[in-house]
Amino acid sequence: ALTLLLTATLGAALPAQAGVIEEVLGVTDAHGFVSIDTVIDAARDAVPGMVVEAELEQERGRWIYEVEIITPNHQKVELTYDARTGALINMGKKRKHG
Repeated sequence: ALTLLLTATLGAALPAQAGVIEEVLGVTDAHGFVSIDTVIDAARDAVPGMVVEAELEQERGRWIYEVEIITPNHQKVELTYDARTGALINMGKKRKHG
């Protein structure tokens, strides 16, 4: 299973890194996935805060993106998107961060 993990200390730096890695691997084009930039933008629209992690992985035969955001009140929120459609599958809060 392929897992692509992208992390950044600054949320603004993440999309640029994601685009470079996607081009190099050809993952999104080869599989017909929406771009990780699109998913990160959707996650930012859904939850205010800083994107700290974005991951493309195959889970139980389904390709998904997982995006983690730290909110202004220090909650960690994980959003899961279908990699082929870009549809939000799940949004879950995790423990307080920091």
